[in-house]
Amino acid sequence: MLLLMYFYYYILKTLSLLTILSIFFSSRIADCYQRSTKSLLIFLFSITTGCLVIFSITCKGIIPFNMPVVYVTYILACVFVTGTTPLFYELAVECVYPVPEAMSTLFLSLMGSCSMLVFFMLFMIPNMDMRWTNWVFVGSVAACVPGLLIYNEKYTRLDLDTGDKGSVTI
Repeated sequence: MLLLMYFYYYILKTLSLLTILSIFFSSRIADCYQRSTKSLLIFLFSITTGCLVIFSITCKGIIPFNMPVVYVTYILACVFVTGTTPLFYELAVECVYPVPEAMSTLFLSLMGSCSMLVFFMLFMIPNMDMRWTNWVFVGSVAACVPGLLIYNEKYTRLDLDTGDKGSVTI
């Protein structure tokens, strides 16, 4: 039993380290490719969706259950979805530029917290089957891709910062 606890502790420690590194890595890529935030987010959300679909169909039993597949797909999904967070905030701040950064990030944080509150309150319903939660995670991540595809990106704040006066319209 103690060996199993150390194993799970090691997995959680590895997951924490990987998610922290993914935030730094995605932020660094966004700095290098400043006008490609939308493309990078679509790429990361697509990979996350693929990992979560494999995870969910493995847990459901559609494909044979394999513990390494479950661990790898869930850890990769967590790493990639965590890497999208700073990029998503950056894209939102660019989108609403004349509005101060604090207001736009406050709004995003508030909306995220409210949706998590509703999600967690559903667990308080007695005798409710919880197998739907995997598919809610898949759907919530997959729903970001079409939203990003129809989003028309503009970098007004970046243009002002870099001195590109030709494309600045406020």
